[in-house]
Amino acid sequence: MPKKKKKPKNKISKYSKKKKVNKKRPRIKKKSKKIGETRTKKDSSSQELVFKTKPEWIKNGLTNKAQYQNKYKESIKNNNSFWKKEGKRITWIKPYKKIKDVKYSKSEVKIRWYEDGTLNASDNCIDRHLKDKKDKTAIIWVGDDPKDTQKISYKQLHQKVSKAANGLKN
Repeated sequence: MPKKKKKPKNKISKYSKKKKVNKKRPRIKKKSKKIGETRTKKDSSSQELVFKTKPEWIKNGLTNKAQYQNKYKESIKNNNSFWKKEGKRITWIKPYKKIKDVKYSKSEVKIRWYEDGTLNASDNCIDRHLKDKKDKTAIIWVGDDPKDTQKISYKQLHQKVSKAANGLKN
């Protein structure tokens, strides 16, 4: 069998000239998942940065810190009844009977929510908002060039989805 040729030591490959760059992203450390809390982030110089939630975001939120904490405690304390109630917040074509099927073992991880029910995603994500939010922004689309943006209202989104769905019928 012929021997492999060795590369001359004085010849430098295009890869060996590259500097080693630490490609690790800054580590994000969450102090809390609670609404209105701050988040911390370690940057490349190992300084801790604190990002505070803007007061107007907290004010305009759909829930406040106390409501969130109460809901979270309820989800832990009465898990099945909590998710049964939450499941009723959306529209079902065929209502569910089984809330969850969860299994955690070394050989299998299985998580199924409302598996015997049937949803219409368009109805839950678009149609139900047409009555009172038709002119509000449903999607903010940003292209590859950040200057290329589009705000799409629920009404516009409904029209586009309907057009695409009708095209699929044929």
